[in-house]
Amino acid sequence: MSPCRAHLQPSHSLDHPDARRVRSILVASSHCEIGPPDRRRLLGRYIMTQDGGLLLPALSVAGPWMAQVLRGHPSPPLPLWAADVAHVPQPHRVRGGVRMTGRLALLEQPLGEHLYDDLEIPPGEPVVAYVPLEARLEISDAPGAAPRVCEVPIDAYRATAPDPLAGWESDWLAHLARHDDEPLRRIVTPRHHLAPDDLLRPLRADADGLTFRLYTAGSSRDVHIPFRKPVHCGCEAIGALADLVEASGS
Repeated sequence: MSPCRAHLQPSHSLDHPDARRVRSILVASSHCEIGPPDRRRLLGRYIMTQDGGLLLPALSVAGPWMAQVLRGHPSPPLPLWAADVAHVPQPHRVRGGVRMTGRLALLEQPLGEHLYDDLEIPPGEPVVAYVPLEARLEISDAPGAAPRVCEVPIDAYRATAPDPLAGWESDWLAHLARHDDEPLRRIVTPRHHLAPDDLLRPLRADADGLTFRLYTAGSSRDVHIPFRKPVHCGCEAIGALADLVEASGS
């Protein structure tokens, strides 16, 4: 389970896949980095709010701007970076990333006790909010390829919910990689011919389906296997995979 937690989800979701991917990466990432290159801070604990802001322990982002933030004045615009890394070990496992620009502001109202627990700080310790102003998605479309950069409208980011499998998919993919090679080959083979020596590794799972990396002699490529219909939780994803496996044997 990622240290990042999304406690407050939007009440509605725009149909904006890139915005959903940005939210999903931030929910699932084990950490993010904030600040200019010469003063970058590594953050291992943060909470995503309903509108996509991030709540951070103030002491974890100490910098020359923090004195003014703690006095109630927003920081200057600060960059943020989070990587999207496949949980299953393999070459070129960075699937993409998020680059943001935003400001830090002191959170004046106290948090619930369980939120302080999630941030691993004592109740009452100062908390700051990172308020995004700009968002960019970097997507790796092929193994080893230079990432493609997509500008994401900030209003779409604020209104779009993360993918329902974000955060959960990492353990599931690791389980599939360890135990379910034969069923996975069965669902991929009808769409993409697999030779006996070809290697198949799970790469990504989302509401729409599963993505695998297919390693053939001297090359590799990513293949997507869609579910029959989008899923809304991990239980539905497991059931959707079982349906694909059953259909592949008919």
